[in-house]
Amino acid sequence: MDINFNKNEFEGTRKERVVEKVRNITEKDIKRIWEIRNNPSVRENSNNPEEIPLDKHTEWMKNKYFINTDNYCFVLDFNDRVIGYCRFDLQNGKYIISIAIDQDFYGMSLGDKLLKISIKKMGLGEEILAEIQLGNIASLKIFQKNNFKIYRQDDKNYYLSLTT
Repeated sequence: MDINFNKNEFEGTRKERVVEKVRNITEKDIKRIWEIRNNPSVRENSNNPEEIPLDKHTEWMKNKYFINTDNYCFVLDFNDRVIGYCRFDLQNGKYIISIAIDQDFYGMSLGDKLLKISIKKMGLGEEILAEIQLGNIASLKIFQKNNFKIYRQDDKNYYLSLTT
């Protein structure tokens, strides 16, 4: 049985019964990640704000995370429902991070938890870079809370780095 949750259902004592788990992606997670990624609130903070068709997304995810073993993707399970993802894509010897949470779960510190645990799962000795739009203050705060430092800023983005 699938149960859909919204933020209001987690207020008060129900919130204490929630089980969170960060785990490696499986192929059955691809559609749910696509749903989160294509949400307008996620797309407006993305480098690519266009909606992506499911078939194109599925092929890209399979190539990126199941064929190429240099990249990593973790998902946040919340009572057995994927509500977020954190990707690490290797480019020029550094990992570029991308993170998103289902908008129904904003304001619950889940992005911070997902980021913190995903970084631990990555292991030590990796340089991780993040690119955050200037208006996305919530993401900036989450990354700074997790020891990312701004190394550059332009008229569109903050550029942050972390060496684990």
